[in-house]
Amino acid sequence: MKLHLAPLLLLALVPSAHAGPKRVLTAIPRAVGRSNKNMLTFHRKWVALEQWGQVAAILFDEASTQYALHKRPTLVETNPLAIGGRHPSIGMTVLDAIILSEGEPAFTNYVSEVASRETDKTFRNIWHAYPVATDLTHTFAGLHNMSLAAGGCGCL
Repeated sequence: MKLHLAPLLLLALVPSAHAGPKRVLTAIPRAVGRSNKNMLTFHRKWVALEQWGQVAAILFDEASTQYALHKRPTLVETNPLAIGGRHPSIGMTVLDAIILSEGEPAFTNYVSEVASRETDKTFRNIWHAYPVATDLTHTFAGLHNMSLAAGGCGCL
């Protein structure tokens, strides 16, 4: 399962970007830049670890998709949001992985920044549910793909 989060990230950032159209158009690149900086410097350790976990789960999902499609050519990609259609090429799968591995950690970073400004301690900690949910989703999809490649029914 692959969710492209750029539109969701844009919707989340637009209400706070009240300075004008230039600020709105640069909101996503700035969010991705802050996310990448945090992932490389580990300035906020738990956020960076959750972001790297998301990248690992995405790469596992994408690699297992390509492996399953190569191992059993009769299989098709059933996700309507996947780039490349029912039989994506390796290039399209790599492009999908790049988009997801930039978008999901950037959204995680944004949500953690918003949560850190909250005074309510419950919301300050509940944001961890988003990266955990995406990790589980991509990991389950990868395991599903591997069971299909092995000739199983895809049921785990």
